[in-house]
Amino acid sequence: MRVLFVTLSLSNNQLGRVHSLYELARLGGHEAQIATTHPGPIWQPLADSVFASACHRVSFWRLNRLIRDWADLVITIKALPPTLLLALPLCVAAGKPILADVDDPDADAITVWADSHARAKFLIRYPHRYALFASARQAAIRLPSMVSNPVLQRHYGGPIVPHARPDLGPGDDHSSDRPRVAFVGTVREHKGIDLIRSGVASLASQGWTLVVTAPAPHDIRPWETWTGLTSWDEGMKILRESDVVVLPSKPVGYARGQLPMKLIDAMLAGRALAVSDLEVLTWAMGDTGERFTPGSLGEMVDALRRLSSPTVRSELGARARARALGLFTVPAVRPAFDEAVEAALTSGPPGSGLLRNLR
Repeated sequence: MRVLFVTLSLSNNQLGRVHSLYELARLGGHEAQIATTHPGPIWQPLADSVFASACHRVSFWRLNRLIRDWADLVITIKALPPTLLLALPLCVAAGKPILADVDDPDADAITVWADSHARAKFLIRYPHRYALFASARQAAIRLPSMVSNPVLQRHYGGPIVPHARPDLGPGDDHSSDRPRVAFVGTVREHKGIDLIRSGVASLASQGWTLVVTAPAPHDIRPWETWTGLTSWDEGMKILRESDVVVLPSKPVGYARGQLPMKLIDAMLAGRALAVSDLEVLTWAMGDTGERFTPGSLGEMVDALRRLSSPTVRSELGARARARALGLFTVPAVRPAFDEAVEAALTSGPPGSGLLRNLR
């Protein structure tokens, strides 16, 4: 079967999700291509990969031809206007089945989870954009779908297809009495990087250090290392050499339904974990790490102190790795992906009535 992934961009970290699904499709024996109508270079961590050769920047008319003449199934990445609402009418016209992948709460954060004041402000300033997001969300609910975690499953249904990650084996042994905390990924406001910095600062006198894969801020501290943007290989090396991975996500709309890939990578590498007590994070981690109230510096520092011992980190890391092997590797995720694909093929092409019923 020929599977066409339609994504918003090739230039940012959402390409990691596309790469994960691409590997699942290839494992199933399918031919796969990735298309976007947006310009821009391929995201740096994947720019030199074999996967990059399957990525294409196309015009709208070229996308239409790919759907009409090449694809047997179209999978749209994210419930967004430039992906789902772009591909849906083309699939209706071409009579091709479509599967909506919802790995982040992009539409929900604006139309459902934002507080009433923020939602009203957005609606007043961007009424057309708000309507498009609402329509994309409705379309994803009505179409065959797959999601990355249980929080999104409650809204969209479909099987849970987490980020499938390669198993590179366990990382470095936990032997250091000067723990190094790693933040590997894209720094966003909702991810709580300031809380990590404050927490490590509180423990710096005890030998704790921090490494962040982002450009250095103006107030870099002696115990911090900021690497700048890195390749995927370099980011994984940093993570696997670290002692502790902390995810202090804030309890805001977007973070409530986002499952970060770096959490899964950290689990597979057997790192000790400390995460905000948000459902999506604690579901993935299970009982294999420490949790703390989102935004609580004191609780986060206490959690880190409990991870000071190499023996504790080694035990928790081994449990995290065992859990990840059973939930988040490509072989573990493949049955759910195959189920989602089969559901889309069984449902067949969407009817034109779906387009008329969208706001």
